[in-house]
Amino acid sequence: MPKHNKIINTTLILIILFSTITATITIAIASITLPPTDDFEKSNPYWNGLKILSETINASFIDVTTQQLNPETTVLFIIGPSENITQQRIEYWKKYTENGGTLVIMDETGIINNALSNFNINIRINGHPLLDPVFYYNSWKLPKITDITKTSITKNITTIATNLPSALNITTTHNIKILAKSSPFSFLDLKGNYEPSPENPTGPFPIAAETNYGKGQIIIFSDSDLFINSIITLANNTQLLKNIAQNKKAIIDTGVWKKSTQTTFRNTILTIYNIASTPEIKYTITILTITTIYILINKQKPQKTTDEIQEILKKHPDWDKNLLQTLKEIREKQST
Repeated sequence: MPKHNKIINTTLILIILFSTITATITIAIASITLPPTDDFEKSNPYWNGLKILSETINASFIDVTTQQLNPETTVLFIIGPSENITQQRIEYWKKYTENGGTLVIMDETGIINNALSNFNINIRINGHPLLDPVFYYNSWKLPKITDITKTSITKNITTIATNLPSALNITTTHNIKILAKSSPFSFLDLKGNYEPSPENPTGPFPIAAETNYGKGQIIIFSDSDLFINSIITLANNTQLLKNIAQNKKAIIDTGVWKKSTQTTFRNTILTIYNIASTPEIKYTITILTITTIYILINKQKPQKTTDEIQEILKKHPDWDKNLLQTLKEIREKQST
């Protein structure tokens, strides 16, 4: 192969390698720069995120099954579960609460009911939307809750803003304290058409309750959106959050959420970046990069020597090719 062709091939390889690296870095930077839009994401600044919650109580967002929490110094939030809740996770929650932890459950869909049955407590999420045509913010879908029971959790709370909540089904009040109820004008939308109907049961309905469990307590809300960015600043919701967290470390269990492709990729890039930022990894990557480039540039070297012999023979056809080959081998041995 002529010398200039080898240079062109090596250059093309380097260009492709550089372009691939550049494109990968650009996509990674974009995924980190653009905030996630998933419900309840810590870094989501939009209406459905938990950015304000995170900043207000300095919450940690983790999958709790990957580590042990201290029940006495933490408060564990289960907010808007969307994934199937495994028995392993439920057992973790039970043990955490039995040992003195505060478990805060927030759900309006009823997906949490299986876990509640495992706790053997008489509270379930109804699952039907609760609307209020009289006491609301902007829409019937945002009922305003003013019937508040005075407890340490509801201290200084006169109004709670909700966003398409449901109601709690409580079969017995033994060992259960109702914290808040909707107005008598509220109703459960059984048909899901957001319209009043004679078949729809009317309020008041409990939307928040607490119960003791082992050495700890469980607080249940029939609305997962009380502390999202667009609702937390309404009414006394921020104060309610602070009352629940107290001076303990707030933990949000992320293992119950189904993540989008963007968020999954973003989290992967952040993990890789954190690992790659350590000095050992940075130096290793640098050395590997330099080595790779050196190999690409010099991988044609043996053939280059052979081509040199052919060039010499063109100029001096009477010279001995075998002798030139022997001299080449001797030179390569001397250079190694």
